[in-house]
Amino acid sequence: MTGLLVAVPLTPAAAAPGDIDVQLLAVNDFHGRIEVQTGGDGELVTDPGPDGVYGTDDDIVELVGGAANLAVTLDQQAADFGGENSFFVGAGDLISASTFTSSVFLDEPTIEVLNALGMDYSSVGNHEFDRGTDELLRIDGGGCVGQQDVDSCFTDSTGDTTFDGADFPYLAANVVYNDQGTDPGEPILPPYQLLDVGEGQRMALIGVVTQTTPTIVSPTGVETVDFLDEAETINSYAAELTDPAFPGGPVNAIAVLIHEGGTAVGPNAGDFNACDNLEGPIVDINAGLATGDVDLIVSAHTHQAYNCRLPRTGEPVGAGTRLVTQGGFYGKLVSDVRLQISPTTGEIDPETMVAVNVPVLQGAGDPDVAAIVQYWTDRAAEQGQLSVGSQSEDIDRAYLAGVAVRDSESSLGSLIADAQLASVQSEDFNDPVIAFMNPGGIRADLNCLSSGEGDPDGNVTFSEVFTVQPFGNTVNTLRLTGADIDQVLEEQFPNNPNTPPDDEIRTTLLLLSVSEGFTYEFDPNATWGDAVDADSIMLDGEVIDPEGEYVVAVNSFLAGGGDSFYGFTNGTDPVTGPVDVDAFADYIGANSPVSAPPLGRSVSLDPSRPLDDDGSGTGPCSPATPTPTPTQTPPPTSGPAPTTTQPPGGGLPITGAPIIPLAVFGGALVLAGAAAAFGVRRRQHLSLRCRGE
Repeated sequence: MTGLLVAVPLTPAAAAPGDIDVQLLAVNDFHGRIEVQTGGDGELVTDPGPDGVYGTDDDIVELVGGAANLAVTLDQQAADFGGENSFFVGAGDLISASTFTSSVFLDEPTIEVLNALGMDYSSVGNHEFDRGTDELLRIDGGGCVGQQDVDSCFTDSTGDTTFDGADFPYLAANVVYNDQGTDPGEPILPPYQLLDVGEGQRMALIGVVTQTTPTIVSPTGVETVDFLDEAETINSYAAELTDPAFPGGPVNAIAVLIHEGGTAVGPNAGDFNACDNLEGPIVDINAGLATGDVDLIVSAHTHQAYNCRLPRTGEPVGAGTRLVTQGGFYGKLVSDVRLQISPTTGEIDPETMVAVNVPVLQGAGDPDVAAIVQYWTDRAAEQGQLSVGSQSEDIDRAYLAGVAVRDSESSLGSLIADAQLASVQSEDFNDPVIAFMNPGGIRADLNCLSSGEGDPDGNVTFSEVFTVQPFGNTVNTLRLTGADIDQVLEEQFPNNPNTPPDDEIRTTLLLLSVSEGFTYEFDPNATWGDAVDADSIMLDGEVIDPEGEYVVAVNSFLAGGGDSFYGFTNGTDPVTGPVDVDAFADYIGANSPVSAPPLGRSVSLDPSRPLDDDGSGTGPCSPATPTPTPTQTPPPTSGPAPTTTQPPGGGLPITGAPIIPLAVFGGALVLAGAAAAFGVRRRQHLSLRCRGE
């Protein structure tokens, strides 16, 4: 299918008189980004600049994102549309892999924000299952686990502690109970919803999630459900909806909200309103649809932005009429989809379907939504001061002459590797024996010195731990051969000849941290591929067998080949575990007071280049003696699937989905006008009418 797709026009064809206008405003992969984000997470390339090439220094970058700004954008687009049939929808991963502000409260803050934004419907995403099926059902329908306002049902911005769940229904057509579930064969959530669009006509939204979900979440959390083939499920429900015997008559306008997607790989892939050589699972799923009745697919999961037309069944190559969209990630973009439905046949005229990805520009923001976000931000700041344990000395990144470096062994990295290995020591995670940690994922030292009143020397707060590991990666396990491990160790060194053609070759040395019991020697001056002595690679004193199999623990960034560690992508039998920051906090609490592990797990053979932390970053430390292990900790955000009495585990991040720079805004739909009659709050009232179907 590569190269056979065309970009969506930005101006709709003229509708027939009396046609019914419908607007879908869609977001995907929001991941609890309720606050305005900093750095790249809060930026969007909106134009390639004078050279017309994406990814160069003259790209035009604008500040985007934040729930309060999202509210304004939604209101503007609804006001520009001007009709009654405007619906705010999601394509999954609205929660989990969230920032500390939302994750520490089990993403209840994000649900309150989405309710305020007036979300009408959403498919589930794989991250909605991060804390298990029971917790997803709680998020959907409300309820408490554990101690109120400590483990769940946190007091929201209105003072309510009941947590009623999402005001919008989650849809999950292809997630059904298995023989261990409560109703074998039946979907755990509604498979679709019908929108009453007037003139006696209805439009269906089918919700689907990637079938790969069980491989990227904790197995215990989804052991009572099965994930069915996406295309086969869509085919089945499309046939049911279009059957003349369907209650109320056939539904001939069908859209799919699917948490699966593709990747544009052409030179204009950075244009977030283009469709430059789309490939990946969504193309295969589209080809697997045995019906032409599905008109529109709102996709997700790959964190890409595109507007495409793919061929329906029987349509010639290059002349597709099925609209397929995705709107990036983190609420940086809103996909504005508009279409017309015939009042007599209920069919969507494909010529009238248009989609534009609209940047969520930062500005004053909606004050009501901003107040909700500020409430949770303030509460999170308080939670961050809760103690998770204690330390007996400074535990730092690697330093050279007072500057943090990434080419040397560090005690902090070793401690994190030990923590990650300990966090997945169970049969559920295949009992790993080695852990690796990338230096770029360690963003601060674990300082022993007091940060102020209420934080004595040696006390470790959750905010300090979160600052060390702020990315929200998961601890994953993989099966590697000894040869794969050797390859990974070689990939620490620059100029990797195995770098894929489209990737930039790393020219720096990045020394991985490894867990206790794993050691090796290397020559930092050797040519690539000969730096590590294979006979020195040892686990608990035994040389690693190149043909042997070893289960290793790595974060999700490394598991996807991050930082050019492509050897990890050879791994098989992947299992996703807890959030890395939670694993680290739990380890500190269980082993307090923690101290700096000794260096010597990776040993340079060049005395002039020891590539060890030189200790120049170490600060003073005079903790009280003895240092008690605090018992009060933040609400847990990791662990196994919840039960009826214990709080659920924590949010997980992106699981290897590729992210490319987003770019030029090619449409003209960002029009002013925030008339309240067409705002998000109006859509919220409209959704109540539609849900009666």
